[in-house]
Amino acid sequence: MGRGNKRYLKLSVVAIALLLLSFFYYENNQRKLASTIENVSSTTTSDATIIATADTSEEETATTEETPKEEKTAAKDVTPQTMEEPMMIKGIIIVNKRYPLPESYDPGENKEAVTAFKQMNKEMRDSGLNIVAEYSGYRSYSDQEALYQNYVADDGKSEAERYSSRPGYSEHQTGLAFDFIDTAGELVSTKTEADWIAENAHRYGFIVRYKEGQEAITGYMAEAWHVRYVGKKDAQKIYEQKVTLEEYLGVEGGDYNEEP
Repeated sequence: MGRGNKRYLKLSVVAIALLLLSFFYYENNQRKLASTIENVSSTTTSDATIIATADTSEEETATTEETPKEEKTAAKDVTPQTMEEPMMIKGIIIVNKRYPLPESYDPGENKEAVTAFKQMNKEMRDSGLNIVAEYSGYRSYSDQEALYQNYVADDGKSEAERYSSRPGYSEHQTGLAFDFIDTAGELVSTKTEADWIAENAHRYGFIVRYKEGQEAITGYMAEAWHVRYVGKKDAQKIYEQKVTLEEYLGVEGGDYNEEP
């Protein structure tokens, strides 16, 4: 073989070697690229799964939070003699025929509540409505006991319990309830005054505690004159929602659980 042929052969071998190296290099890069794409795809799928799971979790949480609170059931053996302190829910004392106050509970008239009541009372009088400054407010356990027994003697137990509480079951014992009195010395019940109270009490932090058509829930006949202090924020909500205090707090109402 001549020198020229040898040189040509060497160049050919080198060219083939370079070609093979290029091929292997290309194949290796393709495998790496495919692996990278697969990893990115896997990561994206994993992230999407995590996001989807998080979204589902948030939806479940929202659903849980929106589920209405179950009605709280009062113990059947609770009495003023066994209660140690008033039942309080959302910072509001609840007292009705299912939730009594302790017999010894004697807070007197609530200063914040009576101040608000007197302001409302004054606005009504300044507006020319038929009420007086005097009112019925705080009553002790013994005061309510005497009043209740008088009503039972006059009207019988069944009828009396539609409008009068047994001792230990009266809102007046909380020092947060007040009754409006008219110029004749009677509890306010005329339409003009009753409508004003119903539409304005919440501005002072009060609610009309016993309304028409709610006796099955509150346990008492309608009393347009009876207001209960709960504070402006809660009074506004109760007024807007048009619910009883029992419904607002999610507690039982109605008649007594058992005979005392």
